Amino acid sequence: MPPDADPGTMAVVDSLPARPLRLAEVDALADSDAAAGVFPVTGRHPSLRDVAVGMVVVIGSVARALAFENDENDESGGASDGGDGDGWTVVGTLEVATTPSGAVALEANDAIDDLQDAIRTAVDDRWV
Repeated sequence: MPPDADPGTMAVVDSLPARPLRLAEVDALADSDAAAGVFPVTGRHPSLRDVAVGMVVVIGSVARALAFENDENDESGGASDGGDGDGWTVVGTLEVATTPSGAVALEANDAIDDLQDAIRTAVDDRWV
């Protein structure tokens, strides 16, 4: 099974609505036992500053960058991954340092930043 398709990640991705998350929803995910850490990427446009158009989700010691794909904002008329609808897509995966208690370690900041950059690249000017 590819690392992006592990059951923990798929359960989180499958539970997400087919829209960007409000920051309160991101906070609820971060507070749940489903993830060790959640790091949102918000839109730069005023109407998107309070929503996550992408997020890095850490499950175990693996961080995954999830980007929201939106047909409406895709100039080609379809999701950039070739899909046929709105939804969340894994656009990057990295191993990150965690503490003995399972929390995301401070040393993981560079990896988290790299994955947030991957999200910004994936959604480009459509969202951020």
